[in-house]
Amino acid sequence: MDALRIGAVLKKKREELGMTQTEVISAMQDKETNISRETLSKIETGNRNVSARELSMLCNILGIDIELFFQEDEDLVTLFRRKAKEYCSDEMIERVRIVQAIAETFIKQKEICDNNISRRLQAPMWEV
Repeated sequence: MDALRIGAVLKKKREELGMTQTEVISAMQDKETNISRETLSKIETGNRNVSARELSMLCNILGIDIELFFQEDEDLVTLFRRKAKEYCSDEMIERVRIVQAIAETFIKQKEICDNNISRRLQAPMWEV
């Protein structure tokens, strides 16, 4: 899960509990973890990655099962293996891995095109 989604989950839960950022920071300090309100704000908006220790502490304070942040990170191959391993051969799983790699390549190429990133071809060194 990326920083933006982690921050959104933390913020939503904090707001559901009716806690302010200052109250969360205070609870963290009581557990000997010091971060500023500004740092928590950056975490909640996805502008700063949260450390494992900070995430663990925030989950503890907000009553979030930390496993929530790792459930959505499965790639297609892992999900396929977990869900269908008793029905599929290793060959089929390898085909899914290849399809995933192709899809990731297309996504990266689209990002390059959307950002208008062009590759300039350079003349060979012996022609310069």
